[in-house]
Amino acid sequence: MAGFLGSHVPVFDIADHYTRTSTHDLLVTTPHLGSALASHFSKSDSYVARVGAAGAALASTFLSKDADAAPAAELQPDHAVVLMRGHGFTALGSSVPEAVFRAVYTQQNAAVQTTAMVLRNAQMSAVERAKGREEREKGVQDGGVRSLGDRELGDCREMGQTTVGRPWGLWVREVEANAFYVNEA
Repeated sequence: MAGFLGSHVPVFDIADHYTRTSTHDLLVTTPHLGSALASHFSKSDSYVARVGAAGAALASTFLSKDADAAPAAELQPDHAVVLMRGHGFTALGSSVPEAVFRAVYTQQNAAVQTTAMVLRNAQMSAVERAKGREEREKGVQDGGVRSLGDRELGDCREMGQTTVGRPWGLWVREVEANAFYVNEA
């Protein structure tokens, strides 16, 4: 479900962008820090320039009451998620349901990947202990983590686009049924 992550997820290190007067609390609270974070959603600085030039149109589309409205294709970033050193990640989408979908599945995918890597490392440690260096060099091959291929990424991304509504409906119903959440609007 996390094909939208692509083959590379950029990492934003806020420490690289603090100014002399910044509070070093890892929070993006100024336009300067916001622009620095936004730049990581693109492979180049062109996204920040395009957003700056058409910021009003982009903001009005994202804040539109029409949940199906999507920003113009030329304003779409290259990455849907940016990891934030020491502070989690930021996910975006062309709608609130899509952004939530990406946030939920980014977190779930990270948990699955972490577990897989821990298990793989445990297995390789057992192999290391069980066999001598010479035997390992002869026959034991570490396949490592196998990432999704380009076609798999594309097909998963497309599938995710068409299924955002299913989990969104469930999540909305869960919030409506839980007395913890109060909507007084």
